[in-house]
Amino acid sequence: MHDKFILIKNRLPKNEENKPKSSQGEPKKQQQVPSGVGLADHFQITWRVATITLLSIVVFGGGGWMLDKLFNIFPTLMIIGMVISYPVAQVLIYIVFKKRHNL
Repeated sequence: MHDKFILIKNRLPKNEENKPKSSQGEPKKQQQVPSGVGLADHFQITWRVATITLLSIVVFGGGGWMLDKLFNIFPTLMIIGMVISYPVAQVLIYIVFKKRHNL
């Protein structure tokens, strides 16, 4: 009799309904963790990043342009200044947000 039960049990489809339930009952649903950053914070972060990036381009690119005009070697130093401005902007953004988030 016991062997027949095992054979019938093995023929049943293996889905969630046939699985034995755990002793704790239904599995808990995962709770969504709020990000803690609202829409206004996203806009503030976007403006801050854009401002830092644009200011670094203006300072380094503009400084290179002025030095190019002074030394009459246009556009060499302006291009170098603009190439340097992007990594400088990234470092400044990292420093600003490190202070903001206490990292």
